[in-house]
Amino acid sequence: MSASKKSELRELARKRKAARMKGYCVLADFHNGAYACDYVSPWSISAHNEDADVMVVGHDWSSEDWMKRPVDKESARRGYSSKFQTNKNLFDLLRRHLGLEFEQVYATNAFPFIKKGRSQGSIATGDMIWAIQEFLLPQIEIIRPQLVVCLGLAVYNGIRRSSKRNVVRPLAAAINSPFDLDCSQVAAVAHTGARGINNRGRAQIDKDWDALGRLLRSFK
Repeated sequence: MSASKKSELRELARKRKAARMKGYCVLADFHNGAYACDYVSPWSISAHNEDADVMVVGHDWSSEDWMKRPVDKESARRGYSSKFQTNKNLFDLLRRHLGLEFEQVYATNAFPFIKKGRSQGSIATGDMIWAIQEFLLPQIEIIRPQLVVCLGLAVYNGIRRSSKRNVVRPLAAAINSPFDLDCSQVAAVAHTGARGINNRGRAQIDKDWDALGRLLRSFK
């Protein structure tokens, strides 16, 4: 099964490399392709367990402002920087509540292009939906994880919109509304960046991830 999944994921990565979206850059546009990779998202460089029970989906990988800085060798090699608090928080929550290291999941991003401006910049809803339909939903179909963990409301509702479902707001309601997507349960949690952690509160986030752990164990 893994060999077939690897082949399908490589084909999807080739499609991502060839794709262009007006108003956005691509990984290969910076530093002579230092951040280019053979996955839809660089996160998958380190977290590419094709048979994973858990898929983690971030919003997007990076912004133009960050990509123009000197090359971050760790990000180029691993697909992430261990200096970023977003990643530190994510790795800690995965470990404590799901009993998983980052390398044991399949991790990707909903939007595979590089947005203009700062890391906190937004992405047009229509652009996000197109990217999810073209790249994220096919990854979910290939991996067939038991649980898809969406980091933030935009990712969760992007999947809902892309699969012809109504959006759910606010975040608290979305967190309490996991839904079936073919073979997977799709669940929302607060984004693991500083803003998401502060807005939701660390104590509540621990409760949210405890619930994810119980949901995952219920599949066994």
